[in-house]
Amino acid sequence: MIEKIDRKKQKVASRIEEIVKAEFGIRFWQLKPEDELRCLRLAQWEEKYRVSLRFILKEIVPIWKQKFARYSAGAFGVKIPTLVGSKSEEILRQKIVELFPNGENIQQWKATAQQRQWFQYREGIRLQENWEYPSQAVENYQHKMERERELRKEFEKKARLRPYRNNPWVS
Repeated sequence: MIEKIDRKKQKVASRIEEIVKAEFGIRFWQLKPEDELRCLRLAQWEEKYRVSLRFILKEIVPIWKQKFARYSAGAFGVKIPTLVGSKSEEILRQKIVELFPNGENIQQWKATAQQRQWFQYREGIRLQENWEYPSQAVENYQHKMERERELRKEFEKKARLRPYRNNPWVS
């Protein structure tokens, strides 16, 4: 169990490191072990609110940076405990409601997850069309698309029956 948590910590920390380096121009970024554990909270918010880690950091960090402008706290102006605190979560919720009033973030997450699962299921099955005979190629393409629609409907029915947390096929 501890190994799983360590792997998850490392994964989240490396994702945060990439984002911080790209978005905030920090060259050197090293988290303390307890801060790595705290950053798991950001991954929880990502799953809970269906927004990316990049979005979370880009929305919360500037607010805290502005608030604590005269103190250079942490590597990019915000300490990790402040970044993952309950007030930050409240700010994030407000930003999500403000930017996605109709739940577009959830709709986008569902569509992306469904598409990813469908492509994993259909990987390697597609064939190339032979365009030497265009009318025949168009006809074959139409038949393939009809068949793919049928397969997707069957796949969707099966996927809806799978009981697991965050199933994008279930409303």
